[in-house]
Amino acid sequence: MKKIIFSKFTAAGNDFVLLDESLNPELKNNTQLALILCDRNFGIGADGLLIYSEISNDEILIKYLNSDGSSGSLCGNGSRCAAEYYFEKRAGECGSVKIHNLGIEYSAEKLENNFVKFGSFRIKILNDNIEIEENFFKLNGIWFDTGSPHFVTDFDEIYFSEKKTNFFEFDFASTAVKIRHNKNFSDSGTNVIFIQQHGDEFLIRSFERGVESETLSCGSGTVAAAIFCALKRNKRSPVNFRTIKDYNLSVEFKNVNHNFESVFLKGPVKRLFDGEFFYKK
Repeated sequence: MKKIIFSKFTAAGNDFVLLDESLNPELKNNTQLALILCDRNFGIGADGLLIYSEISNDEILIKYLNSDGSSGSLCGNGSRCAAEYYFEKRAGECGSVKIHNLGIEYSAEKLENNFVKFGSFRIKILNDNIEIEENFFKLNGIWFDTGSPHFVTDFDEIYFSEKKTNFFEFDFASTAVKIRHNKNFSDSGTNVIFIQQHGDEFLIRSFERGVESETLSCGSGTVAAAIFCALKRNKRSPVNFRTIKDYNLSVEFKNVNHNFESVFLKGPVKRLFDGEFFYKK
């Protein structure tokens, strides 16, 4: 039997299993590990797996895998969880850390009330006007790359053949899965983000590829949603969001003629528990 030492984190409901390489020196076949550990019936259960290692006293490296074992994209909420793990290991000695992911350097900062701030995100607009029409809905939106690809649309502007329901009550997954595989996107598809303005904030729902279902929040998707709000609603920084489970996320940025710089995601992070997991090699 193989033993894994792990920590379980959540960032606004987006949950992760974190493996510290210093505690698990024989880690191999991370794809298979993601499938085993993230399984919600026979494993620990999570949206994704974080492989954590330290480069120096103030630098860490993260490898991220979705629950289906796929990799190759940035996870904003997962990065905030890895930063929190680093801060807790340092027992309050450090308030910031550099984070390396897929060859890019980011940074994270410890804030009050268990909030962690992470960025700076690189923003690319892949297509600023995608129209999608299926049997029961018609919509348009913007396709972004914020380290991961996200299609963002406004719920209030979607045409449904049947009567609309409340934003947090309608069958989001059935709509999102049609968009996730739409021909407008690359072969690997896209994540899907719906927003709706609610007073001074925006409600948000997220469907993530690699998880292949709705997640309770998505960090890089929330960043894409904030840029969408800046472009479509002329919103200034910060843009505030509320998730389906009533968590608050905020995105700060500088908008210079629609060139977005210094883009940071801020939100809650919580270490849920630590443990040991045994599985057959």
